[in-house]
Amino acid sequence: MSYDVDKDGYFTSEFNKKAGIPEDIKIYSSAMENFIKAQNNGILQSYTNIDIAKTIGNAYKIVSQLIEKTPELKGENSFSKEDLANYFPQNYLIDKNTLEVKQTFSYEEMKDINAKGGFKNINENEKLSPSFF
Repeated sequence: MSYDVDKDGYFTSEFNKKAGIPEDIKIYSSAMENFIKAQNNGILQSYTNIDIAKTIGNAYKIVSQLIEKTPELKGENSFSKEDLANYFPQNYLIDKNTLEVKQTFSYEEMKDINAKGGFKNINENEKLSPSFF
């Protein structure tokens, strides 16, 4: 599917509406094209067809929840590298059906959980995911 791009190379508000994200968020179309190419080609090929609006919408939904669940970041619109390094959750537990973030974990919490044998009560509808590497 093709989306309109403004004169500066950003998706228009029509894309944002389709993705279910605020209209004032700017997404550079070339960055998304490169992402899709990387996912569709090469030795690490993961997918054959990507709905970029749905993908961006899902990512926004998850990241918004992670920010809201982090007191030091809640309500902020931009973050420094230090903010992300010091406060952004290392991992999160998500309901795969609803994309609800059920729980977040810091680096120290993950170290402690892994030292105690890892996660034992994750059901088939849940997924433990890393935030950023």
